[in-house]
Amino acid sequence: MGAASQREAPHLSKSQIRKLGSRLRQEPPAAADIQAYVRWSGARQPALLAVEAQVRNIAQQVCGAHRFETSIRIKQIASIRAKLLRLRTSLASLEDIAGCRIVVPTIAEQEAVITACERFEVTRRRDSAKNRKTAIARCTS
Repeated sequence: MGAASQREAPHLSKSQIRKLGSRLRQEPPAAADIQAYVRWSGARQPALLAVEAQVRNIAQQVCGAHRFETSIRIKQIASIRAKLLRLRTSLASLEDIAGCRIVVPTIAEQEAVITACERFEVTRRRDSAKNRKTAIARCTS
């Protein structure tokens, strides 16, 4: 499915999203439902890119150039299906369909970036010294 079809995602009501999530639990899910999820979740890409740009700008101010890494992702259909089955929740209530992550060298820089990102909800903080990435924060808007 190309980028053009992802941009053409129709607006879905909460009820339609809940019903789509229920259908995605079926084994195997229908191809049309997988495509509907890809269009619906892919519609978040422009906002996600804007969030990443804002987080990168903040990190550059706090950490200096090249002292951090950012990444973004839209949750894949297999992960969504597993979560829907495991938690027995609705697709409409899932809050981590898309996310932006930043990795900085120190906990102090992590806290400074988090403070500067006050408009975003920080959903997880982690010290990952074993990977030589000292601090990781996941932000959602």
